Amino acid sequence: VINKSISIHGMDGAVVTGNGKGNTIRVSSPGVSLRNLTITGSGLSLETMDSGIFLDKKAIGARVIGNHLDGNLFGVYVWGAAKSLVQNNRIVGRADLRVNERGNGVSLWNSPGSTIDGNDIRHGRDGIFVNTSKRNRFTNNRFEHVRIAVHYMYANNSLVSGNVSRGNTVGYALMYSKK
Repeated sequence: VINKSISIHGMDGAVVTGNGKGNTIRVSSPGVSLRNLTITGSGLSLETMDSGIFLDKKAIGARVIGNHLDGNLFGVYVWGAAKSLVQNNRIVGRADLRVNERGNGVSLWNSPGSTIDGNDIRHGRDGIFVNTSKRNRFTNNRFEHVRIAVHYMYANNSLVSGNVSRGNTVGYALMYSKK
């Protein structure tokens, strides 16, 4: 649990491994930066949103850049952390699970003003899943072997641009959203 504003920038080969329960890293402070880490070992509970990186409501302005998230249930879960940036990460989910048992590469809930850009997302349920968030940007991401590349609801005033969906069940499901 990170509960103060810090930057963690891993040297090449830096690995953070969870114990297979809960979140591997949980951020509960504004202005935290996580860069150049390999993150693995989250739990497997969809109900508790077990993630490689979980940004809670206090993690306003978090920066998750250039990491490799491998084998976590959810890659990055942005749960109320406004103005967050998830950029240039490689997120590989749980190919050993059935699609409906997997988490999403990136999930956003009520995280206005966040940007998800330049990520490579594979083997999740959905690449990016958004519920009840606005003024977000989903740009230049690549999705393979997921159910839906970009899936959002109630995501008003958001931008979806420059993404590539390849080998997925559905490319884009943009529902109940304006502008």
